[in-house]
Amino acid sequence: MIEFTRIDDATCVLRRAGYFMTAELYAFDGKVFAKYYNRFVRLSADHLTSVDGIRWTIIDAPSGFEVDSFGHFIAPGETLRIAAE
Repeated sequence: MIEFTRIDDATCVLRRAGYFMTAELYAFDGKVFAKYYNRFVRLSADHLTSVDGIRWTIIDAPSGFEVDSFGHFIAPGETLRIAAE
């Protein structure tokens, strides 16, 4: 079964249209995602997400994250994979 895996003790604050919310962080396919209600948005190092209009402002993660060549965060324990998107 393919599923998103919760990253222990990792959260962020998402902002959309002037509203802020705390979101848990998840790993999927080596990337870092925030849970946005019952959906997931991918996080990038430039405070953008995969959804227009939703940005992240703060990330609280014990180990931090590396960044791939596309500017996406790499989930903890994952190796950097080179692949075209």
